Amino acid sequence: MKLSMMQYDPARDYGSVYRLFTDPDVNPLILFKPDHNDSVSFRKWLDESLCTTMNDFMVFYQEKEFLWIAYSYQFSPLDGHCRFTSAVQPEFQNTGVGALIAFQFLDHMFKHYPLRKIYFHVYSYNQHSLDCVRMLTDREEGILREYHYYDGAYHDLHIFAVTRQQFAERRPAHLK
Repeated sequence: MKLSMMQYDPARDYGSVYRLFTDPDVNPLILFKPDHNDSVSFRKWLDESLCTTMNDFMVFYQEKEFLWIAYSYQFSPLDGHCRFTSAVQPEFQNTGVGALIAFQFLDHMFKHYPLRKIYFHVYSYNQHSLDCVRMLTDREEGILREYHYYDGAYHDLHIFAVTRQQFAERRPAHLK
């Protein structure tokens, strides 16, 4: 599968990004997002976040079809780390595309920045993302118990990290 990773372009991508963030099957899986998802507050949040909080915000396409977003935030070059979030169109969830894109985005981050490690925060009810992250790293650095209320229950937040060295060891051959 040939995937194209590109910088976010509001003229080309805003509608697809907004629909992805507000999709009822995707929104509960995203940690770093606005509290309100009407189009006005979303655009304000996204524009402000792109200037202040997010470091890289990439979109992924297969030919001309929008698939996925991936972005880094809380970028701390002095400490050598950042956080990573991604979201995929519902019809591409559980297909393996997410893992391919995560590897491509992480490869970009480690090649372009002096990062020591990249953190992933995943809710316990997001089993597919937990499985995906565990393909990248076995380094679970913590669990925040009963951190998030969703769908009538409290859920844990798992915190993982992948180091530069660990990523280099697990980097797929097509990215080397």
